[in-house]
Amino acid sequence: MKSLEEEIESNIDDLLGVAFGAGEIIMQHLRNGFKTYIKSDNSPVTDADIAADKFITKNLQKIIPGIAVVSEEGYEDNPDQYNNIPDEFWCVDPLDGTKNFIEGRPDEFTVNIGLVANKKPIFGMLFVPNKNLMYFSTPDGGFKILNGKKSRMGEGKFETDINIVTSRRMPDDKIEDFIQKTGIKDVSFGYKKMAGSEKFCYLADSHFNIFPLFAPSYEWDTAAGHAILNSVGGKVFSGKGEQELEYNKKGFRNNGFVAMTDPKMILPTQLSKIVQNLHEFF
Repeated sequence: MKSLEEEIESNIDDLLGVAFGAGEIIMQHLRNGFKTYIKSDNSPVTDADIAADKFITKNLQKIIPGIAVVSEEGYEDNPDQYNNIPDEFWCVDPLDGTKNFIEGRPDEFTVNIGLVANKKPIFGMLFVPNKNLMYFSTPDGGFKILNGKKSRMGEGKFETDINIVTSRRMPDDKIEDFIQKTGIKDVSFGYKKMAGSEKFCYLADSHFNIFPLFAPSYEWDTAAGHAILNSVGGKVFSGKGEQELEYNKKGFRNNGFVAMTDPKMILPTQLSKIVQNLHEFF
């Protein structure tokens, strides 16, 4: 019997095809029109979310049978079905950035497909349909495919500078407070606000080296990007800064985190202050 890692390796092209296919479904809805509904938590969902979710779930179960699929839309429909999820499961956000999709910001929504085993993300695909850009993890590192051309994710050079990327909704004073309390104000630093979970991939590809999020999120928002970041040596620390972010939590809810490129690429004194002071922000 093949191990889960061997199953992924032998089916990688088909798995990537699932993310590409979901992206095409989403773009068809963007071109042709879609209906918007309001979920029980007052957040929006569209025909594109629902169609992509059905496509992803059906095809993942066909490619590697027997693995549960936990998706944002499935959880919204029936959370009780996820009360006893096994140690291995797909964690899916079929259209991450629904509000951006509705508001016509085509570069700010993604297809997120992660695979979790023993509370850790072990494989991830994150597709940006409007850019035709796929990021994915492998045991040999992180890769991207842009317009059909595959390349390895970039290697970081961050031994002196701190380059922060964070949510577009993050208040400036919160970021400034983070910079001050973690002691990184004495080195060269900068920050940029962006929407979407592609921020994990910007870290993996060495455009930035720290991504703090001081607000709740869900595991389907982070699993794919977390796996991709891990594949290049990155880490995602939980709010207390004592351990990496874990999965299969009750309600699949994250309470905040700080993601970073390979910690060895950040000066030890800076890294220590960042991790030790995370609890100040949660």
